[in-house]
Amino acid sequence: MLSFYDDRSVIRTVNIPDNLNEQEEILEATFKYGQNDFQPLKICSVSVGDVAELNGKYFMCMGIGWKELSKEEFDALIPPTSKYAHNPDNFKKYIAA
Repeated sequence: MLSFYDDRSVIRTVNIPDNLNEQEEILEATFKYGQNDFQPLKICSVSVGDVAELNGKYFMCMGIGWKELSKEEFDALIPPTSKYAHNPDNFKKYIAA
């Protein structure tokens, strides 16, 4: 789990149950178990704008659900990334040129 509030250096490891197979299940579990209520850490809980890497693909946590990002979109993200997730219709406008 990559957190992009200030920079790309914050990485939160989220432990999820081993019996999950479907991509959507894994991502939803990442959000759930990424909350400090479940796995307390001295960094922020998983929240809107954070990016999870799963099987070589990138997914941004949105207000509802997750949005798959291309490698180019991921590479172009500029912190804070919550601005992308709060404006999904204007996602491309915030990507670095």
